[in-house]
Amino acid sequence: MASSNALQERQIVLMEAMNRRLESIQEGQKKLEETNAALRKENDLLKTQLERQQSTSQSRRFNRKQSRTSVEIPSDLAKRFRFIYKKMVEKKMTQGFIVTEDSLSERNQSLFQKVREILRKEHGGENCPWTDLQMKAQFNRYFKTVKERNHRIERGTNDKHEKLERRLSGYERIKEKLTLQEKKTYDDVLY
Repeated sequence: MASSNALQERQIVLMEAMNRRLESIQEGQKKLEETNAALRKENDLLKTQLERQQSTSQSRRFNRKQSRTSVEIPSDLAKRFRFIYKKMVEKKMTQGFIVTEDSLSERNQSLFQKVREILRKEHGGENCPWTDLQMKAQFNRYFKTVKERNHRIERGTNDKHEKLERRLSGYERIKEKLTLQEKKTYDDVLY
């Protein structure tokens, strides 16, 4: 009987040890599940951030590709677009383009919509001679111009740029009449 009591005690001790091990394993498993849940949550957050960044960079890439497509912008459209934009800024109807934001931002797009509506009203509504694609191309071009001008003003190089542009525009007018040697001389002076 003593041996059966010893066996039973030994079994009880072993069962208690197994129970403690099981509890330890279960606690470890709970911790792993909590860690896993936190990692999943962080992974989902990183995934959404990555998707947002990719969609932004894709839209920028698309925008660049779109601006490279050769959409003919009539000079009268360019002049009217600039005129209307400047008048809206002058009359404080708008603060102008937000150049720190993308051209696709909500505020810049709403300004484009206003200018487009005015252009359409002035030029026959539905019979407007310019397509949406031409107006969008002009918006992108003018937005880029305004943005670059603001950067030059911030850096203090705008006066130098304007002076160079004036020189180049005059040079372009007479360039065809010049001989090869004269062209080379002008290129050395201007550039």
